[in-house]
Amino acid sequence: MEIREDIGDESSGGGSGVNLHMPLLGPSTLGSGVGGDLLPHSTPAPDHIQAALRHLQAAHEHIQAAREHIQAAALLQQDVAQDATLLPQDIPGPAPPTRLQVVIRISMWPLMLGMIFCLLSYFQHSFIDIYDQRRLSRFAFSLSLTAQMTSTVGYGDIVPNSVWGKVLTSLLSFFLSGVLSYVGDLFFMTLCDCFIKYLELRLVHWCISEHRFNSYVGLLELLMPLFAPILCVVVGMLEFHRLTEFNYLDCLYLSVITVTTLGYGDIVIMSEDAVIFASFWIWLSTIIYAKCTYYLSFRLARRLGIV
Repeated sequence: MEIREDIGDESSGGGSGVNLHMPLLGPSTLGSGVGGDLLPHSTPAPDHIQAALRHLQAAHEHIQAAREHIQAAALLQQDVAQDATLLPQDIPGPAPPTRLQVVIRISMWPLMLGMIFCLLSYFQHSFIDIYDQRRLSRFAFSLSLTAQMTSTVGYGDIVPNSVWGKVLTSLLSFFLSGVLSYVGDLFFMTLCDCFIKYLELRLVHWCISEHRFNSYVGLLELLMPLFAPILCVVVGMLEFHRLTEFNYLDCLYLSVITVTTLGYGDIVIMSEDAVIFASFWIWLSTIIYAKCTYYLSFRLARRLGIV
């Protein structure tokens, strides 16, 4: 089919004119030529459509997962920023021990000392008192031997005199000294915590606020490591002077070398009552002195920026 159009001046006789012949495009020529490739040649196959839908669905799932990761990262950043603004008193501490844990912590150290006391009482014939004129009872002898061996004081007045005594002394002093030190420290700290808790309940119940009591506890934690070792030395000096015939200078010297676990042995406690007192006093005073000196040295090192 052709479209014909004549352009001319018919009044002038039709001598000139332009004839335009434009063929109509058929359906078969729509997909060819310039710009014709943009039109689909034919209907896509169903398999291609299904594959495209699957790809779109997978891309949607990836977008959802990325969105969830972004939300989780934003929440994590929020938590980190919140934790960075927490004050030390806002950070929750460890859970308080239960009553059973408190009983176990308090009873472990006396039970271990009791077992060692029974063991040394059974093997008492393997040890000898180098001062025969003292005439200590079986209880005082075993108690003094147990206190000196477990606290590493070592006065040197009671020594092993047999092979089994030397083997027993070596094993107990080598393998149990560290364990007893840790258990004794746990015993002492648990007693202090229980005392502070009881004092808080009494004072807060009576007339003092909890905030003021916490300030008093902070002051107490600073002063007790300074005065507790001095108190141990003074108590030992006064009690040794009361139970023995030594002067105050010798009692002070004996108290200091006992608390610091030196135990030169140049001053001998002859009274049985003084031996029994010294045995119990050695256990508590050596633990208090070791704990307080460690606490003070740690605070000083932290203040100097060493730790």
